[in-house]
Amino acid sequence: MSPVDHMGGDIPANQASDEARNVDVLGQRAGEIVHDFNNLFQGIVGALDILRTQIAQGRLAEAELMIEQTARAVRSAAVSTRRLLGFVAREATVDGLVDVNAAVAGLEPLIKGATAAAISVAFDLGAPLAGVVCDRNGLENALLNLVINARDAMPDGGGLTVSTCGVRLDEAGAREAGGDAAGDYVCLAVRDTGAGMTPEVRARAFEAYFTTKAAGKGTGLGLSMIAGFVRQAGGWAHIDGAPGAGATVRLYLPAAFAASATDAVPIAAVGSASPGPPAPMVRGETILVVEDEMVVRSLIAEVLREQGYGVIEAADGPEGLAVLIGASRLDLVISDIGLPGLGGREMTEVARAQRPGLKVLLITGHANPPTVLLGPGTALITKPFAMDALTSRVSEMLATD
Repeated sequence: MSPVDHMGGDIPANQASDEARNVDVLGQRAGEIVHDFNNLFQGIVGALDILRTQIAQGRLAEAELMIEQTARAVRSAAVSTRRLLGFVAREATVDGLVDVNAAVAGLEPLIKGATAAAISVAFDLGAPLAGVVCDRNGLENALLNLVINARDAMPDGGGLTVSTCGVRLDEAGAREAGGDAAGDYVCLAVRDTGAGMTPEVRARAFEAYFTTKAAGKGTGLGLSMIAGFVRQAGGWAHIDGAPGAGATVRLYLPAAFAASATDAVPIAAVGSASPGPPAPMVRGETILVVEDEMVVRSLIAEVLREQGYGVIEAADGPEGLAVLIGASRLDLVISDIGLPGLGGREMTEVARAQRPGLKVLLITGHANPPTVLLGPGTALITKPFAMDALTSRVSEMLATD
């Protein structure tokens, strides 16, 4: 008997076998993802166990090193989570002007920490560079993934180079570089001296779930995620290399220029794309923080109070709504979307009946938040976020009429 689809028709045998193979591949990759996350969690739990012992024994100098190890494991888990969420559903991104050299420099300790002692790491950053418009977290995740792939291609050691440069491509040059659009680009490249790739492997390298690694050593999601990120930013990714000659992966990102300048000026020349937190000062604004995770709520409230804001905390939607209805002055609400009982978006929509000009910063950890529903005076920030990114967003929202 032929397999029957849900509409009552027969499914061709070759299609059924292809679907069965796809299910098998998905099952295998899911198992590998679980394996990867278990390793990450083990690193976190193990580091915390050691840290507890070191503190109990008064070995504080060693404890400092273990704290950094724990933080590194957490950052790795966050990178893996973002990669996975971005694959299964279009993740909300926060695009802005990014200084690629600054992003690379900020990751230098992680890059060196992710490579083996037998691998020499070099940085060759061209300057000055124009900025690019993209999600900085996506760019950092792409770079870390490329570094890890390069490391895995050199199990016996070798050399890894991270480089940047500005390039101007005509149509022929763009085609030669793997793209199809002439223009000015910032190129971020990762080169290794590993085993290299055959033309057949290079042709499939950006396919989802395609991997040459052994079972349990890779999911095949990394390069496809990178290609998707670069396409979203308006560029492309390209691989060069040959068997025995190593490989180079280049990310071509369209260069952006300051729109307000009389002459085109590279963004890198007019300032950093990621401003630091506002200078501490005494402020008069009052902010309501609604978050059911106590640790997250406390951290946000503490950072805002250090910035000089008045802060009111609420643990869920009903409690937050009571504050919204009763408080005499509120300048901004920061709320998790996924609150138990009454969600953050619903809570603020009810409150706006009494406070029409209420400004709202929503927080989400979901891969596909309903950004289409965000109206005037409402913004979104995605977990995990840096606290200086939060305070910068708060400052921008409060400065807007």
